Amino acid sequence: MLTRYSTGLKTFYTLFVIVPHDITTDASQHAKRIAAEANFDKPTMTKTKTNAEFIKECNAKHAGFYDYSITKYTIWNAKIKYICPNHGIQEQRANDHRRGGGCGKCGREKTKKAFLYDTQKFIQVSNRIHNSQYDYSNVVYSSYLESVSIRCKLHGEFVQVAGHHLSGHGCPKCGNISCRNRGKPSKMLTRTMFLRLARETHGGIYDYTSMIYKQKRTGVSIICKSHGPFVCLPDKHLKGVGCPTCVFFDAFVATASALYPGKFEYDRSSYKNSKTKMRITCQAHGDFWQQPGDHIRKRSAFHCYICFLESKRITRDEFIARSKVIHGSAYGYDDVVLGSTLNDFVTIFCNKCQKHFSQRAVNHLQGNGCATCCESQHEKKIRAWLETTTHVFEQQKSFPGLRHMQPLKCDFYLPQYNLVIEFDGIQHFEPVKMFGGEERFAINQTRDQIKNEYCVAHRINLLRLKDGQDVIAEVQTTIEIIKKGGDSNVYHILYGKFATLA
Repeated sequence: MLTRYSTGLKTFYTLFVIVPHDITTDASQHAKRIAAEANFDKPTMTKTKTNAEFIKECNAKHAGFYDYSITKYTIWNAKIKYICPNHGIQEQRANDHRRGGGCGKCGREKTKKAFLYDTQKFIQVSNRIHNSQYDYSNVVYSSYLESVSIRCKLHGEFVQVAGHHLSGHGCPKCGNISCRNRGKPSKMLTRTMFLRLARETHGGIYDYTSMIYKQKRTGVSIICKSHGPFVCLPDKHLKGVGCPTCVFFDAFVATASALYPGKFEYDRSSYKNSKTKMRITCQAHGDFWQQPGDHIRKRSAFHCYICFLESKRITRDEFIARSKVIHGSAYGYDDVVLGSTLNDFVTIFCNKCQKHFSQRAVNHLQGNGCATCCESQHEKKIRAWLETTTHVFEQQKSFPGLRHMQPLKCDFYLPQYNLVIEFDGIQHFEPVKMFGGEERFAINQTRDQIKNEYCVAHRINLLRLKDGQDVIAEVQTTIEIIKKGGDSNVYHILYGKFATLA
C-alpha cells in the first residue's frame, strides 16, 4: 500500500508508515485515507508483477497488437523490449507501455498523415465537418493557425482561423441566430442517432461506451483515445468539436513544424498542456522530453541535447583552455581524451586530493569539479569516519535502473550492510535561491522520492540524514541495527525515525 510520511518540512510517499508509539488508531486510519486520496498514477511496489502478468496487461491495453516474445519485465520504470509488426523491435519504459504508449514510429506516421493538409484537404475535411454549408472558393490554406476567407451562403464572407473552423466553428452570424432560437422546440436526437452521426463526423478516434446521453444540449463524457475523457455538448460534437487537448496539440504541432521543418516528431499521447513535458523525437538522435511552450519559444536554445552538444564540439586544446579559465590550476588534464560529444566522460586529476575522477566534459565546463573536494561538510565527516573503520564503502554510488532523466547517484553505499546513506541539506526541504530556488527544490523532491521507491523495491537499507543530527552516531546506530536484524529485515530510517519491512 502507498502511504505518506511527513517530517514537517517535507512529505515522502513510500510503501511503509512511520508510526510513533503514542499514535491512536483513528490517526492511523486517517493516514491510510490520506494515502488513498493521493491517488498516484504509479504502480505500487507491494508486489512486483511477474513477466506473464505484465504481458497480459499490455495485451489487454493494446488489443494484442504487439509481440512480447522477447519481453523481460523487471520493474515499472525500467525499459522493456517488444516487437511492433510494422517496425520491428522497440524499446520503452514498462509503465509507459502498460498505460498505452506504443511504437513511436507508428505514432509519427499517423501524425504525419493526419496533419499534412493542403488547401484541397482543408476544403474536403471542412465540408465533411460542416455538411457543405460554406463556400471555400476563396480559401488559401497555409497552416492550422492562419486565417482563411470563407463564404456563408446566408451572410456572405467572414474570416476565421483555419484550426477553429476545423474544430467546428462556423459563421458568427449564424451562431447568433442559433443562440436566439435556442429555446424553441427541435427534433429529438436519440442516443443511437447521435452515435451514428458522431462516428460519421469523427471516425473512430473517440470511445462512447461510457457515455450517458440525455439530450443534445446536456454535456456528455467522451473518451479521447489519446488523452482520456472530456465533456462536450452533443450538438457541438456533431459539428466537429472534439478533444480540447488534441486541438492544442494540433496547434502546437503546426507551429513547431513551421519553426523546425522535418527535424522533430511529436508524440500525441504524451501531450498534456504547454507546461508539461512531452516526448519529442529528434530525427537524428531519438527521444527527449521538453515543455511544448519552451520548444516553440526558445528558438535559440537547444532542444535535442545531443544536437546541442554536437554543435558545441571542440578540440582537446580548446576544452583544456576553457577549463583552466573556469577552474584555474585546480585540476590537471594530461589524461583527458575527448569523446564524440561533450556528453562523454573524461578523466581529470584533482591537484587538491591528488586523485583522478571521471566527469562529463560538458559538466566540467559548467563549473562542476571533484566530487570528493566539493562534498558537504557532513559528507566529509561521514567519509572521514568511514575511512577510519574497516567498512567497505562506495561514494556517489549508482544502481541499475535508478534514474530520473539521467542516472541518479547516492552519497554513500556500504555493500556489507546493503545500506544507502543520503545526507539532505536545507535545499531538500524548502526552496533556496542559491541552490536553484523553486525549480531545483521540485527536482530534489522528485529525485528523493525515486530513490526511496527504488530502495523499497530492491530491499535496500536506507538512512537519510539532515542538519542538526549527529551523523556519525546515526550511521553507527544504523549499522548495529542492521547487524542485529540480519538479512531478513530491511530498515528505512528517515531523520531519526524508522520502520522495519519484513
